[in-house]
Formats: sequence, structure tokens, C-alpha cells
Amino acid sequence: MRFAPDAKGPEMNLQFIGRFMCVAVVAALLPACAPLPQYSNAPQIAGREPLAGHPGYAETIKYIDDGVRYVDPSAGFFVSPDGRMCFRHVLDPTQTAFEAFVANNTWCLPPTAVSRVDAFRSINNEQLRLVCKHSDPQCARNLGFWNGVADAVIVDIVPANEEKSAVENLIYLMGGVIDREPVR
Repeated sequence: MRFAPDAKGPEMNLQFIGRFMCVAVVAALLPACAPLPQYSNAPQIAGREPLAGHPGYAETIKYIDDGVRYVDPSAGFFVSPDGRMCFRHVLDPTQTAFEAFVANNTWCLPPTAVSRVDAFRSINNEQLRLVCKHSDPQCARNLGFWNGVADAVIVDIVPANEEKSAVENLIYLMGGVIDREPVR
């Protein structure tokens, strides 16, 4: 006895699986496409007036954002509405290539939790490292769907020494204090 292939048999299951996979891929990529808030000019976030000869709040944010975008046009810097400094498209060496492509990779940290800002040159780029205070470990949070935490954020930025001064100025303007002397 020979059976004729049923139109609602295996072919129908493959179509269903194919449609399901398309929906799953689109659902996974949507968080990566969601627009992020831009920096805020709200005067209540800038808790202090700039020191003499230093740029103001909005100018400092724009300068840092320009330095990040110079290296990677899809990257960016902004201050979230709740007052955290956020770096978009920060590379995380612990992620796979797929996670880096799909993930939001926007890391935010409160300016009051930053212990120090280091400028250095890696093999490829100039970078800044913002390190959390000992009293507030793992202050950096990822806004992506995996919500990672870290004790430091490393950002490709140009020119690193001038950007370091700009980030320190912004931390001051937002009420933070940089540790100048190491603990002995």
C-alpha cells in the first residue's frame, strides 16, 4: 500500500516552524532597534555651576558625545533622565559576537559612584576607563535585556586626555567627587 503525501503533513509543519523562527528573530532584534533617550539638559541634573574657565553642562555632554562618535558613528554618550552617565555601544569582551550584535550595549553609571577616570592607549584606540568607587562596587549597569553589572566601563574615545578632563568636569557638575589620591 502506498500513501500519498498529505498537504497538511510535514510540509505544513515546516511552514509553521519557518514562520515561528521569523517571528522569534524579529522579536530578538527589536530591543536593539529601540531608540534610546538623548542627553538631558535639565538644570536639576547639573547640581553645580562650572568652575571658572570650564565649559558648562550641555557643552561638556556634547564634547564627550563627539569624542565617542568620532571613533564609532553608531556610538554615543548621553545623560539619562534619572541622572546617570550613559555610553552607547560599549564593547564588552565577555559577550559573544551574536550578543554584541543583538544586545543594546548601553552602559550607565551614576556620576557620584565614579572613583576615577583613566585615559590610556590600547593597541588599536585611545580609551577611557571609568572605575566604580570601592564603596559602590558594580555601579555600572547595562540597559540591554541581559542587565549586566560591572565595576568599570571602558570606552573607545578620541582624544582620550581631553575627554578625561571633560568627563571629570561633568562628574563635578553632576555632584560627584573624583578620588585624587590613592588610599595608602
